[in-house]
Amino acid sequence: MRTSVAEDIYYPGDPEVLKERLRELLNQNQSFQKRPAKGIWVPHDRYELCAPLLAKIFARIELPPVVILLGPNHTDMGESIAIVSHGSWLTPLGEIQINQAFAEQLMERCPLLREDELAHLKEHAIEAQLPFLQYLSPQCQIVPILFKEISHERCQQLANAIYQTMTRDTRVHEKPALIIATSHLSHFEDPATTQQQEALALEKIKELDSVGLCAIVKKNEASMCGLAPIAILLDVMKNMGVAQPSFMRNNNDSAVGYIGALFS
Repeated sequence: MRTSVAEDIYYPGDPEVLKERLRELLNQNQSFQKRPAKGIWVPHDRYELCAPLLAKIFARIELPPVVILLGPNHTDMGESIAIVSHGSWLTPLGEIQINQAFAEQLMERCPLLREDELAHLKEHAIEAQLPFLQYLSPQCQIVPILFKEISHERCQQLANAIYQTMTRDTRVHEKPALIIATSHLSHFEDPATTQQQEALALEKIKELDSVGLCAIVKKNEASMCGLAPIAILLDVMKNMGVAQPSFMRNNNDSAVGYIGALFS
């Protein structure tokens, strides 16, 4: 069992306080009708900064039994593409299980994946999403994958493996899985730079153009956190025939880009 590294830092460690915070945020969005989604893009940060946006997105979707979580590796620990294929993760709301069957099928299809608990040990990006999953769907299971900086070719290989496992392998799940990619478009830039970088990246994300997105980030040396998760999400969504995402954002003055999207 992996224990929490984000409680009392990114979200409340007291379970009752955390549940009340989630209830309050989701009730503010209860007028929205839930619908199935193929993928979502969400930020990761302290809840006082990004939880309102997380609530906007999670309140709009029906959670399936299996969620694939793609996130950046901030600690630089462990493998470049690190998966945990078994066991459970602990938050103040209890344990959330890893779907071992889905993870193992994914590893069979993509040898780039490496079993590596060390990479996940102190990483907060994926964990920040778990309380919402647990609150909305207590039986939900996850497949957590972390990324360091990798080539677009490797992103495409993993995207193909995810797509095939999601759509062709009925042995590991009865309903389609959901992909959650967590990323920020920019980090601590001046407002003008942030706005420019976001506009360029959002245009490519709108077009599901992972190649163009990677090229823009590289050319502009953009401070995007989580390029690989977004690139993989875009490739899978394109394979699944998604037209374009619906964007949502937080209204705050942070120099971090808090933007998310719903792919359905």
